[in-house]
Amino acid sequence: MGEAKFTRAFCYFYLVNLFGDVPLAISTDYKVNATLYRSSVSKVYDLIIADLQDAGELLRIDYLQADMVSVTPDRVRPNKWTAVALMARVQLYRENWQEAINAATRVIDNHDLYDTSSVTQVFQQASREAIWQLQTVDKTFTDDAALFMQQRPVHISNDLLLSFEKGDLRRQHWLSAPTATNIPLSIKIVVKQMYPGKISSC
Repeated sequence: MGEAKFTRAFCYFYLVNLFGDVPLAISTDYKVNATLYRSSVSKVYDLIIADLQDAGELLRIDYLQADMVSVTPDRVRPNKWTAVALMARVQLYRENWQEAINAATRVIDNHDLYDTSSVTQVFQQASREAIWQLQTVDKTFTDDAALFMQQRPVHISNDLLLSFEKGDLRRQHWLSAPTATNIPLSIKIVVKQMYPGKISSC
């Protein structure tokens, strides 16, 4: 139930930010859902916040395997802190600054699970920077990861390039020098270091 409420809140968060007023389908009755009108943004956010509060109470603090009992280092199932982190983001979007700070601080201060990692470890399986990681259905690379694995040219703009401060390790480790003149810097194939099928969502 905690996972279901978190997932509904997660989906509605993106729906309301993409489309504004959206129908609130909280019934399993298809006849009711077929005739729903749009609900206000405020009402949708009320449901999101209520769902995340419930999820935070229902979910475990650990990351669990599919049996919902065994603890795992993998972070592919949402836990209590996943709900708290999304709550911080929701409150930020609602401009409830103190509530956003309070929720974010609870996650940041949880050093047993979360901490910063080196730039070479950020996207690794069970990275301590990851709050929730998604896994593809067939356990191969995501479409985004496959793009980099196939080494198609992906370039960054000059504006982005100039935004790096001197000595920024992200530029050093995540960007590669061009192989020909007058070609922008390319994004390195760092995906090879990632666990197949998993991509971090922090």
